[in-house]
Amino acid sequence: MPAPAIRQSGCEDPALAEVAAALRDTGHWGWIVDQDWRLVYVTDELRLTFGAGLELASFAIGEHFYGTEAMRASEEWRFGSNTPELSRISFSGSDVAHAKRAREKGWGVLGSRLAGD
Repeated sequence: MPAPAIRQSGCEDPALAEVAAALRDTGHWGWIVDQDWRLVYVTDELRLTFGAGLELASFAIGEHFYGTEAMRASEEWRFGSNTPELSRISFSGSDVAHAKRAREKGWGVLGSRLAGD
């Protein structure tokens, strides 16, 4: 099977596409982010799980993993980090240096939902 299309700043990254194909072809559950934590791929298995086996959950492909659009999308999930509290717990294990760099670049991430506002 050909590698699944992934989005990375409007272009495809062959290395990430290869990983996405491996996840898809082996039926694994997962997502892929690029070096700037933008979500570039989500397996159908993960989407189906977060959709409670009834639908494929929506994800903010191309957006920062903890960005505003990603947080909005997660509010619609039936499972997963679909509340501000669960998102904060998930984020608490993330790279603090990355969070600072994201703010400096003005990516608009780590919005009020994660800040506890």
